[in-house]
Amino acid sequence: MSAEKQEQYDFSQASPSGQPGFEVFEDNTNNCWRFHGNDVTGRPTLFSQAYASADSGQRGVKTTLRLIKKKKGRVVEGPDGWQVLIQSGNHQELARSRPFETKDAAAKSLQYFQNVAN
Repeated sequence: MSAEKQEQYDFSQASPSGQPGFEVFEDNTNNCWRFHGNDVTGRPTLFSQAYASADSGQRGVKTTLRLIKKKKGRVVEGPDGWQVLIQSGNHQELARSRPFETKDAAAKSLQYFQNVAN
């Protein structure tokens, strides 16, 4: 992933709710809205890019869920490990996971989000 792409995500950002599933929230540090996909323990695993409003963030998470349900997510290898990547039909990146050490761990995360989407 390019440095520019990497800067669009803050993988250290905590979940506002600490609950499993998806959440849309205001990122006051960067003056934008984002969503997280949290794992079963409530730890953020899937991170969105920035959105200008809460409504656009909600649309982004709905689109992401629809794409995951259609099994459009994929696991990719990057310099920091394996990540889940969600892209729209026009190849716009909607969300990316934090890096995983193994391809299997990333694939299990994608499977979890497919179960959540269903």
